[in-house]
Amino acid sequence: MEDNTNKPLRLLAVDDDDIVIELLRLYSTGMGNFAYTGFTSSGEALAWVKNHPFDIAIVDYKMPNIDGLHLLKQLKQFYPDSLYIMMTSHNDVRIAIEAIRIGVNDFLQKPIDLEIFTFTMRRLVKQLDLKAENEALKGYFNAPPSLIGVSPQMIVIKEKIKLFAPSDSPLLITGETGTGKEVVARAVHHAGKRSNFKFVPLNCGSFPETLLESELFGHEKGAFTGAQERRIGKFEYCGKGVIFLDEIGEMPPHLETRLLRVIQEREFQRVGGNVLIKSEARIISATNKDLRKGVEDGTFRKDLFYRLNGLQIHIPPLRNRPEDIEPLTQYFVKKYSTVHKKRIKAVDHKTIDVLRQFEWPGNIRQLESVIDYAVMLCDGEELRNNHIPENIFLPMLVAPEIKAHPSDMGQIAIPPDKQKILAALREANGNKSKAALNLGITRAQLLYRISKLNIPS
Repeated sequence: MEDNTNKPLRLLAVDDDDIVIELLRLYSTGMGNFAYTGFTSSGEALAWVKNHPFDIAIVDYKMPNIDGLHLLKQLKQFYPDSLYIMMTSHNDVRIAIEAIRIGVNDFLQKPIDLEIFTFTMRRLVKQLDLKAENEALKGYFNAPPSLIGVSPQMIVIKEKIKLFAPSDSPLLITGETGTGKEVVARAVHHAGKRSNFKFVPLNCGSFPETLLESELFGHEKGAFTGAQERRIGKFEYCGKGVIFLDEIGEMPPHLETRLLRVIQEREFQRVGGNVLIKSEARIISATNKDLRKGVEDGTFRKDLFYRLNGLQIHIPPLRNRPEDIEPLTQYFVKKYSTVHKKRIKAVDHKTIDVLRQFEWPGNIRQLESVIDYAVMLCDGEELRNNHIPENIFLPMLVAPEIKAHPSDMGQIAIPPDKQKILAALREANGNKSKAALNLGITRAQLLYRISKLNIPS
């Protein structure tokens, strides 16, 4: 559905009375937001709509050759998402029932009253606006997963997704909380041969031990207190799709054993059941923990780790790939401008600088939250520093030998002084990691500031 606020809505009217057609033209023109086309012949209207879409159609019930109900049926075959009004001089319940069954959205009774006409049209316009918003939101929330980023690390991840997607082998995705592990998992699913089957996510840390087993494998009636009926688990529900086990490091030891059997034997039993059920699902797991350390500590099964880790994708934290801040910001600004009905067209380059220098302990999830907040505050066409939460500026305000008045926080980003960076590099004998540590910033932030200040490598 198109954005109805940018251009007039296309209104079609069909009535064999040319006086009614002219009256509807005057009424709609008076409202100021319609491009009007009227016909006194059903045949002419049908010929016209083959090449001319419309948003709303007003059709008279009683007409020669083709009556209003039959005309509406044919119009809806061309444009099922448009809205339809039926005009009638009769209070016939049967006509109304049939019209509603066909898909009429409203009725106008002749003679047509201007006030009722205006009220009816405004209500339908609002309905079209809601449809347009829903279409736009579906575009963001139901679209195939889009991995946004231009950093070398993201390029490697995208290549790995292409390489691993056709495989049936288990895949382990590692990275800090908020880095987008589920987005990567969905991208693998979408790019693979199982894309037409289900993607079933499950957070292993969100359930008590007893409930997690049932969530994974299902249970039989009477398997435990409260099991009043049979319930299928995620593996069975998933079928030939992809099951995504997030926070796999939180899985209890005895369930690790059961999961290992699923991977090795491709079968499982419901809790309290005896029947072996075949599993055809591909397993993708994710964790923000160091599972190798868990293996060394004895808190995670070694054999399970090596089966899960046959293929691996590691997602670096956002602070280590500042090149991705700008494209991510632009994406979230566009997304939340739609959500909050804003018309933001650009992001100030100073704001991008500020965002690139922040540590982002919550990674992409935190950046998204910040942009959501900023978009809500922005009433203009450009997102600026004064829309960004103050805590994003605090790390820069305490940087060594840099001072700023609080009133300047919405205007400037404050990088370390060029001379101080040069001095830190000399003191570290050119070792950028050590220089960054001495400056109290990350290596990625130092590299970004070296580039911005044109400091020779």
